[in-house]
Amino acid sequence: MTWTEDLVTAIDAAVGGVDPGDWRTHLGMSGIGGSCERKCWYTYNWHSAQSRDGRIKRLLDRGHEEEHRFERYLKKAGIPIHQQQARFTSRVQGFGGSIDGYVFWSDILPVLERFGSPNIPDIPPTTCIGVDFKTSNKSKFNGIVKRGLFAESSAYFGQAQSYMHASRDPHWSNPVPPLEFFLYFFVCKDNDELHIETIHYHAAYASQLETAA
Repeated sequence: MTWTEDLVTAIDAAVGGVDPGDWRTHLGMSGIGGSCERKCWYTYNWHSAQSRDGRIKRLLDRGHEEEHRFERYLKKAGIPIHQQQARFTSRVQGFGGSIDGYVFWSDILPVLERFGSPNIPDIPPTTCIGVDFKTSNKSKFNGIVKRGLFAESSAYFGQAQSYMHASRDPHWSNPVPPLEFFLYFFVCKDNDELHIETIHYHAAYASQLETAA
């Protein structure tokens, strides 16, 4: 090994491990839709915190930083993001989450009209739409484009359903208007290709997730 390789190892050793923030005080909406309920239970009850090496931590950090890039891109296009990282708190003790933000259809519509889109749906201007930003490798990205979000990631699908459900339920302490539907913005880490996935509200499924929580 060279000294530069040793330096990379030292940096990753400093970045890796378990951070205090890895011990969540709530059951996150980002995990409730996953395929393993036992994993959710273990995570919420602090059975263990996953120790990650430096490379994985840097990958996760990139995902967080990508949120700011998406916000800049949307703002440049003329679409402001409201209530970034607004927190939902549930009547179910310990269940909650933070949404990346929301937009109004009245902000998206002029962008599509300026572009000359022939595919503009008939949506009331005041419609409120939840947004979340994700990075993905090429394989998962292509799977989402081809098979849809639920088939490729039930956890992401459940996260969106939980946000929409909470925004409509008066028993939740929620910081946003009722979300009519949800947009996931995906960027492929291999080539920076973008994809937007539309998720509509399924009340029965969202209620099942809340019951599971």
